[in-house]
Amino acid sequence: MKKAFHVITKILEIFILALLFLSFLVFAVPRFFGITPDIVLSGSMEPSIPTGSICFVDRRADKYEVEANDIISYKLSNDALILHRVIAFDAKGNYITKGDANDKQDFAPVSPEQFVGKAMFAVPYIGYAVEALQHREALIAIATIIAMLIFLEIVNIGSKAKEVKNEDA
Repeated sequence: MKKAFHVITKILEIFILALLFLSFLVFAVPRFFGITPDIVLSGSMEPSIPTGSICFVDRRADKYEVEANDIISYKLSNDALILHRVIAFDAKGNYITKGDANDKQDFAPVSPEQFVGKAMFAVPYIGYAVEALQHREALIAIATIIAMLIFLEIVNIGSKAKEVKNEDA
């Protein structure tokens, strides 16, 4: 029973460490290169980019090198981020955008000043998990699991120390 318990705690430890490492690789490392992961909250870009995807946006992209058919991220006046496809340009050099799932182009042209970056690629549905982890309850659950693993490891070390002490006696 002790051995099975030990194996389970080790598997959980490895899983959590792997998850933390993977999270660092996916979310922190790209930021060093000007790439940010953004969660897609609406279905306006379906089927190209499904709702719940994480889209990696190159914020270093040149706003004056955008071409028709590029998917761009831009800010509205309320700071909301939108991810839509450029379908044309107007006479002033503004982008005419449209969500792939929308019947009509967006109401207002997007100025180059609103440009945030160019979409590089998207990973479907991972955004749902990331969004869930941003809630207080999820963080409390994760902290509780980590605390339990630490406690179990301390108990395991204590029992091993006790066994060694009994063998020496």
